[in-house]
Amino acid sequence: MKRVEILEESDESGGEEAAEAAQVKVDFGVGGEASGLSGAARQQDGSGVSSAENVLLLPTPEASASVTVEDLQVCGEGIQDGEAIAVMARVLGSGNRPRNVSLSGNAITSTGASAVLTLIYRSLPAVESLDLSDNQINNECDRDLQELLTTHSLRHLNLSTNDLTSLSDWHLPLSSSLETLILANNDLGSACALDLAAALSSPTCSLVRLDLSNTGIDAEGAGMIGEFLKDNTALRSLKLNDNNCGEGAPAIAEHATGLRVLSLRNTGLTDVVAKKLVSALAVSRGSMMERVDCSNNSLCTDVARASVKGLKLVKKSAEVIF
Repeated sequence: MKRVEILEESDESGGEEAAEAAQVKVDFGVGGEASGLSGAARQQDGSGVSSAENVLLLPTPEASASVTVEDLQVCGEGIQDGEAIAVMARVLGSGNRPRNVSLSGNAITSTGASAVLTLIYRSLPAVESLDLSDNQINNECDRDLQELLTTHSLRHLNLSTNDLTSLSDWHLPLSSSLETLILANNDLGSACALDLAAALSSPTCSLVRLDLSNTGIDAEGAGMIGEFLKDNTALRSLKLNDNNCGEGAPAIAEHATGLRVLSLRNTGLTDVVAKKLVSALAVSRGSMMERVDCSNNSLCTDVARASVKGLKLVKKSAEVIF
């Protein structure tokens, strides 16, 4: 098993030996109430803890009173499910309550993710930011994601570059506390736009930043997002980069009056669509748009750029990049 360390100050009265000596068992078995973890959690890394016993030995809070972990980061280490669970459980066992947790760039599957998510929404209410990007997480942990997103006070969630294919089992709307949701580089398809409808159209939606780059959204999906944003004044930044959704962009510009930033890089925009987009920005009286990034659209020519110059005469504050 890879050695994962949490930097901590030694206790002057006991040091490392005292911490090693004082240990408690944390059960990861099915229905283990003491651990607060889902029954799906299992040791899978051959660390010497048998799957039958399924326990971890952790320092007690008394032995680790000197530890303070506010930002827990174990990134790019390739840790697997059992190691991720061990790290989180050790933090909990030491009495720490981190605000920011990042386990990105590892080999965590839905099994490990379910355990981490469950531990957070049951036992770590102080966590504000969770980064599980660049792992191997699929929709098998949907129930725990749904629980986290509807009951916890999490503010920022990054699930980009995983194996998610749907949002339908999340049973949104989102928690009113969530401000940032990053789902880029997941094969979600345009259906995710419909799945997000309840969240985006809810009067309690506080989502400020939404990143759906490279998720397989087409023009129809982008148009649906625009429709859902008619009554949404909270969302400020929407990224749809690397999707073939350019033809749906004008609907977003027309209806999403609360948006400040719209990113449409490499979305298949043409001169015709670009002109419609610029026209929508010009006539949308309530629009607060500050920046529209339309770069890396090879079908846009000087015709589109000429339209942008015309827009600047109407709305000098709007920046459109081709």
